[in-house]
Amino acid sequence: MRRLAHLKLRLIETCLDMQQLICKEALELQMEQGSFEKLLAGFLHNTSDYSSIDLRWFILKRTLPHTVLAQLESLQPLCVGCMDIRAQLLVLAGKALHLLSVQTDPVYPSFCWEEDLLVGVHSSR
Repeated sequence: MRRLAHLKLRLIETCLDMQQLICKEALELQMEQGSFEKLLAGFLHNTSDYSSIDLRWFILKRTLPHTVLAQLESLQPLCVGCMDIRAQLLVLAGKALHLLSVQTDPVYPSFCWEEDLLVGVHSSR
């Protein structure tokens, strides 16, 4: 059971690393494009233009978060009575939820906590 749990943990870590790479690439692409280019790219996006490898990568990008969450859920019964596996499970669950939240609302945490911006808000009132 522990060996299976450790294999699942490694699979989840690998999937999360890939998800982090996907998020980073998407964020860099958004920074490069203006709002008009984003709108045009979204409108003209057609999956039939992809090669078989590009299509697999596109599908992987869409299904990877679900795979991670499903593996995390299936790992819970395996970590009963084993605190180190349970701790790793919780760490990876937190990392997965963080990546999903960044993907949904990509506001930089440093932007939220910059004191100059907060002072500017308070002084304008």
